Amino acid sequence: MTALGQRSDADRARAIGKLCVAADWACAHGDLLLLRSIADRLASYTEGPLRYELVSFAERCLGDPVGVGAAWDRLKVQISRSGEA
Repeated sequence: MTALGQRSDADRARAIGKLCVAADWACAHGDLLLLRSIADRLASYTEGPLRYELVSFAERCLGDPVGVGAAWDRLKVQISRSGEA
């Protein structure tokens, strides 16, 4: 933590990585409520279009159980490419 109480870049990247692994687990086990919660938490670490995508995905978790797996796979790639994790 920095003097202002903000996370360092390494801490932030580690937290995002752990959340992505947890989201993989939730997706694999069909736990859409957990997946929604994780997406909301991931959104709090991101900005701009990626944040919007994660918020939209979180809402989709409750209404589209079939399409959520593929959507998560695409989002995970976006997170990885964004340099956030």
